[in-house]
Order: sequence, then C-alpha cells, then structure tokens
Amino acid sequence: MVSNWSNISRKKSEIFTPIPVSNVQPLQTCNPGVCQIVLLAISLALLSTTVILFQTLDLRHLQNSCFSEISTKLFSGTANLTSDSSRSSTLDTSWPRNESLTTSLSDAEDETNLDQEARHYHDIPVRDKAWYLEQLNENGTHACHEVPTASAQVFFGPDLVLPTGDLKLQTGRDYEVVIVSYSSNGSRRCSGGDFFEIDINGTQWKSRPPIKDLGDGTYVVNLRVHGEFPGVYGFRVILLFPNWHGMELTADQWVMAKDIVYLELEFAKPEGSTAATAAPVSEEALKRCDPEEDYKLKKWEGRWTRTKFNDTCRANEGGRFLCVDRNQTCDDGRCDGEVGRLESNGWVYSAHCAFRIFSRDEAWDCVAGKWLFFWGDSNHQDTIRNLLNFPLGLYTGSPYRNGHNTHTNPRNASQSVTVTNSFNGHYVTTGNNLGLESLDHSEHRENVTAYFNGTVRAAPPDAVIMNSGLHDGNNWPDVARFERAAQNASDFWRDLWASVNAKPRMVYRTTVAPAGFNDRLPARNTKSNVQKHEVFNAVMVDTFVAKFGRDNLRIVDSYDMTFPWHYDHLCSDGPHYGRSPKLNSWVPGGHQYFVDIMLAHVLLNAICPLN
Repeated sequence: MVSNWSNISRKKSEIFTPIPVSNVQPLQTCNPGVCQIVLLAISLALLSTTVILFQTLDLRHLQNSCFSEISTKLFSGTANLTSDSSRSSTLDTSWPRNESLTTSLSDAEDETNLDQEARHYHDIPVRDKAWYLEQLNENGTHACHEVPTASAQVFFGPDLVLPTGDLKLQTGRDYEVVIVSYSSNGSRRCSGGDFFEIDINGTQWKSRPPIKDLGDGTYVVNLRVHGEFPGVYGFRVILLFPNWHGMELTADQWVMAKDIVYLELEFAKPEGSTAATAAPVSEEALKRCDPEEDYKLKKWEGRWTRTKFNDTCRANEGGRFLCVDRNQTCDDGRCDGEVGRLESNGWVYSAHCAFRIFSRDEAWDCVAGKWLFFWGDSNHQDTIRNLLNFPLGLYTGSPYRNGHNTHTNPRNASQSVTVTNSFNGHYVTTGNNLGLESLDHSEHRENVTAYFNGTVRAAPPDAVIMNSGLHDGNNWPDVARFERAAQNASDFWRDLWASVNAKPRMVYRTTVAPAGFNDRLPARNTKSNVQKHEVFNAVMVDTFVAKFGRDNLRIVDSYDMTFPWHYDHLCSDGPHYGRSPKLNSWVPGGHQYFVDIMLAHVLLNAICPLN
C-alpha cells in the first residue's frame, strides 16, 4: 500500500542522551554536495537491506503496510508555496530563527500506515484525565516503553502537497499534520508520551495548533488559520520531553528541546475569495462569550490575533507599551470593546467565543458590591493587581500573598469591590512548593473556611477564582498522588460551597504554561514544566467538574492563553505573566505584561452576566 503523505524531517538526527539545557547546541548543516553523496550511499544500503527483508516478510503484511512515496525537494527552512517574490510576509521576525536548521522532503521510506492513523483531529477523543491516568499507569509495562525517543518526523497529507513537493494551504480550513516518533536505530516508537511544542506564529496570528497523542508513537496536529489572516507563518515543532519524562521530578535531566522542523508556510485565501468572503460567517464568526454557557468547555483551543499595530512602538519611561490608541476598537470580530486597553500593540485572545474588553465604567459596574475570592499561586497576585490597575484604573501596588481589602471607585464613591487573596503554594505565608498539599494542614483549611462561615463577613464571597498552581509541579512525584490531592481539594471546596446559602460563582483557572529556560524558577525545562501542567490541568478540571457539575463551575484556560508566549521570557519571568511594567526589567527595554491583562478581562467575562 502506498501513501501520498509527505515526510518533512530534519536531515540529521541525534542519538538521545539526557543533557543539560546549557549544553544544547544547534545542529550544523553539511555541504550540499557531500550530503548528496552520503545520502546516496545510505539509500543504496537501505535498498539492499529492504530487498532482503522483503524476501522474509509475509506478503499479507505488505498489503497492510503503507510506504510514503515522497518527492525529493530540499528546503532551507522554508516551504516554497509560490514563485511570486513580491508576496507580503506576516512572519514575526522577532522569532529566534535557527539558521542552521535544514528541513527536507526526504526519499526515505517509512513503514507507517498514515492513511489509517491520520484520522480527523476532531474525531479523536479528547485527551482527558482518564486517558492520561491510563497511559501513565501502563507506562513501563511493555518492553517498548523503555525505548527512548531520539527524533521524530513530520508528515503533511496529500491535500497539502503539490506534485512539485511544495505545500499549498488555504485559510479557513482544517489540516491534519502527523508526527511520528523514532528510536535511535530508526525504528518507530510503539507508545506515546512525547511532548511536542507546536507553534504557528506571524505578525498577526500566534497559536498553539492542538495536538493529540494516539498512544502509539503517532501524534495528530490540527492546523488552521482563519480566513481573514492570510500570509506567511512560521511553523515549528520542538520535541521538549520524550517518553513522559516531563512528568518526573527529575524532568530537567531529560529535556531535549530538539527542533524537529521549522518551515515558513503560506496560507492563501481560496481562489476567487475576497477579504469579505474568505471566511464564511457561519464558520469563522465568534459570538461574545456567555458566562452561563461558554465557560463549560474544559479545554480551549484559542489564538492571539491583531489587525492594527505599531511596528516602531517602544515602552515609555514607566515600561508601558502604549502602542495603539487607547480607544482603538476591535474590528476583526475577535473581541468586543477597545483593544487598546490591553496595552498589547493590538494583540487579543479569542477561543470558541470572543471576549468583552471592559471599559473602566463597565468594569466597575461588573464588580461593584461584589466580593472576589482568589485561591491559588502567586500568579493571582499579579492578576489582582492588574485587574485593579488596568480595567478598574486604581493603580495600586501588588497585594500580599494573603490579603483582604476593599477598594472604592475614585470616580464614584458608591461603588466598591472587596478582593481576598489566599495563597496555596504553602500553608505558611512565606513557604513554597506544597500546592494542594497545603490543604492537608488544618491551619490553611481553617484560614480559608473563615471567609465562608461568617467569621470575616456575614455573607460568603460572590465569586471564587481557583487554580492548583505551579507549586504542585515541584511537589508531587507522580500523577497518581497528585490525582488524590485533586480529589481532596475538590471535596474540600465542594463541601465549603454547599455549606453556604448564597452560592458563589466558582471559576477554575488552569495553571499557566511555564516560560523560557530557567535554572532557578519554574520554566519549560524544570520539574514544574509545560508537559506536567498540561496533564495536571486535565486532572484538576475533570476532578472539579465531576464534583461541582458543568453548570456550577466555569473554566478559564490560562494554559492555552499563555502557551503561544512561553518560548522565551519576553512576556514572562518564567512562572509569572503579569509582572508590573518596568522599563529596566529582565528584558532590555521592558517586558510585555498584556497576557495577564487579557486574563483579567476574561475573568470579568466569567463573573459578570452578558448584557
């Protein structure tokens, strides 16, 4: 059986050994003439071996095999989609390109039945708590689980590849891309658990194309750019952790951070389409998020987009990026309100619905007379400060890890909001790295309960915003023990919620994607990493939804919101995405802080009724 799936892979593979991040070096490309001679010799050797193997194989097995028939087209990090050199580029030039990377459409044949395995992404079941627990429980029970992943290859389907080997993509439609993992001897891995960072980025679009692990060394990626955003985009696949090793407390010893492929892909409007007709309204239009319905989705697959921005914008003396007019409205259907209030140079996040960007008066109307209770890690401190400073315009300092304060609208003394922050990284205010284990200590449980049993105020909070936090990633040695801690936490909060007559609106915010490489703080390469928190988030969300019910719990997927920005420290110091603006911060010229301001507006959308 012959497949038309095209293999886009690295020319040079590396045998995997755990190495420290500081020793990771970019691959070097060889002279094209030398490479061709070497590849020819390898091809002849493989052909001889293949003939011998064919003579020993059962012909019925060959009938069920699928060999990739692939064109010989060499790219230097680029998929050429048009010969028109005048095409406009939407590629974000700030992305740290590795010029030594070379990708190719290879002639190497691969015994991979991709036509059978590349099912439509949306037909593959969601990778939820039950799936993760099953996979991790079975991990290590078969010999092939012990075979380490050394590399991977990326396959594009026949609907993307032209006879010339070029790629052709259209906006407004879904594409399936398949990743296959291999061991150091070139054989396919038989199990999953490899964590791939998938990125598509340009000057007007940034997202994490969603990926699903089939559990057999095969991964299906859904690739889509909406109709109003044609252009050239960087598509990058990075193998961060192999073989579920990101789940370990020694994850930093297993990080690979290996570039599998980097391509520039052009998404073009369908032939005959215009800006007004490129994307059918029924497909692409986003309605405003309804707090009663749109926060029931457990896992978001959103994107960051922009239509107006200032290429020459720099931070002012206070470190703030006032790049577009404050009153600049959303005009692309990706948000509702004034995008200039995000101080994001036009960037706005949308998911399965579009979020309202609140004016100051609207934000006060939303929270006036309310009591907001935050329970989670130190990211909540940033979000509280950014909520008070930006949507509400108070410009106050950061709250304490454990604090309880009432704030009044300086423009309208009749409006006030009470905000409580309860830190759960440790039961001692100055401690860290316990996370959910804090609830095992009576001191922490009693402190939280006091805000609900009438000790602090007669009535309970109006809204509770919770998360598990980055501290859990540093604490729990395996997912089984974390799952038991999640059950304990859900029991505690469900009982507390049931004990009051006036039920608070319960909001669960997933843990952010730790950013950059960092030897000191939670980041991509440490034990509190992106693979671990993707799994922990699924465990927490499913556990709390099972306890509260879909109608009583609202989900905010901060992990999906932060993932497109987690590759470096431009928007984060590692664990935090909302640090106060500062011109001379860890980023020369000032770091970006808009991701957390967007989160503050998303939380307001979850708390307030739709008008």
